[in-house]
Amino acid sequence: MIMMEIYQKLEQIKRSLDQYFSHPVLKQYIQKPVIDEDKLLLFYALFEEAEIADEKKEKYVVTAMLVQSALDTHDLVTTTECENKKLFVERQLNVIAGDYFSGLYYFILSEIQDLKMVRALATAIKEINEHKIRLYDRSCQSIEAIVESIVIVETALFQRIGEHFQIETWPEISKTYLTYKRLCEEKHKYDKNSQSVLTQFQKKSKSPIDLVGTFIECCNHYFWEINKLLEKSLKYSPAVKQFIMNRIHVLRFSHMIVEEG
Repeated sequence: MIMMEIYQKLEQIKRSLDQYFSHPVLKQYIQKPVIDEDKLLLFYALFEEAEIADEKKEKYVVTAMLVQSALDTHDLVTTTECENKKLFVERQLNVIAGDYFSGLYYFILSEIQDLKMVRALATAIKEINEHKIRLYDRSCQSIEAIVESIVIVETALFQRIGEHFQIETWPEISKTYLTYKRLCEEKHKYDKNSQSVLTQFQKKSKSPIDLVGTFIECCNHYFWEINKLLEKSLKYSPAVKQFIMNRIHVLRFSHMIVEEG
């Protein structure tokens, strides 16, 4: 399938998501969830490989993206003191919106009668939230532990869905690519003195460590791993392969993740 056809299907899925995101009260107070284009494409590719009826595939992609949106929306909830009523209302509605999107994915899966998928997603959500806590409360004791938690936060949905449908290729590609993407973003935040897991780790770390150098080594490891996976696994989908290849090189150079020495 050529990339133009894939884009057309992705646009249809985004229109379906927009219908769920357009609750009038939520629209009045909070921003519409931002759709992660990379995750959307990877979910689409994963479900295209799954042995399910064609007419159900879009619903499965929408379901996965609603779960992702629920997780992302809950991340917007702050713990700082609200300065006025408007901020207080926005915070409460972010909580409600995340719960609302979660409820929608339950509803869709009950319609297509796949309750085992509910269990798979619930397991992924539990894992993601556990590792978000580790990143937020600074309990990770090493760069390796930070990377381990990032892997689970970014890719547990893909891993559990892959297990549910007994698919190996796309969960592995998603794991490697999305981890690389998140590592690049964290390095970029660190360089810009923005809030980053690296900044938090540096503040509490007592041992002398080449933090940036170690992190770049991790980035480079995932960069070469995703390249090898794409070369080996995607002969049947050159359009998607080229899209991901372009994306990883844009990330590599836009965030200045380069080999040292």
